Amino acid sequence: MYAAGLLYYAHARGWECVIAAYAADEFRREVNRRSADLLGCRYVYASEYPGSTPEEKIRALVLSESPDLIVTFHPVTGFRRSEAHAAVGRIVTELVEDGAVRAILFYAINRDPALEEFLGGADEDEPTHALDLTIDVGGKTLYEVKLADICLYSSLVRSADAICRDVGDLQERMLKVEFYEQYVPRTDS
Repeated sequence: MYAAGLLYYAHARGWECVIAAYAADEFRREVNRRSADLLGCRYVYASEYPGSTPEEKIRALVLSESPDLIVTFHPVTGFRRSEAHAAVGRIVTELVEDGAVRAILFYAINRDPALEEFLGGADEDEPTHALDLTIDVGGKTLYEVKLADICLYSSLVRSADAICRDVGDLQERMLKVEFYEQYVPRTDS
C-alpha cells in the first residue's frame, strides 16, 4: 500500500515490478495477489527463499531478483517506528552498501499530515522525492489506483478500512502524494 502509486506508474511504463513480503497466511496471500494484479506486479515471499534465518531469506530474495530500483523501509525508523520494517531496511541497505546489489535505493516515508494525524505520527526523515498521485495513467489517476489498492486491504488493516470508508474525510484531506527518501552512499573521508 505504501508505494502503490509508484508501483502502478512503473508498471504503466513497462517496468517489471515485484512486491516482497516475508510471509502471509492464505487469506492475506489472496489479498496480496489481487493487489499485485491491480498494480501490474508480482508478489514474492522471503519465507520461501533459501536460508535458515529471516535475514538470510530476505538477502536471498533480494539477490535472486537483481533489482535496478528498490523501495523499502528506512533502516532506522522503519515506517512509523516499526522495528520489523526497520530490520528489513537495514538488511536491504547493507546489500546496497556492500555492492552485493547494484540498485538505486529509496525509503518510503510518511509525510502526509492527514495520515500523520490518523496513523499517530510521521516519519522524521525529509523526503528527497515526491510522486504526484494526480497524474493520469491510462484513464485513471495514480491516486485512484492507490485508493483501490488500500481498499483491497480494508478487511486486514484497520487504517486501510478507515481510509476506504473515508472516516473523517480522509480521502479528501490526504495530499495525494507519495514521499520517498533516496539513499545516498556514505563516503569515507
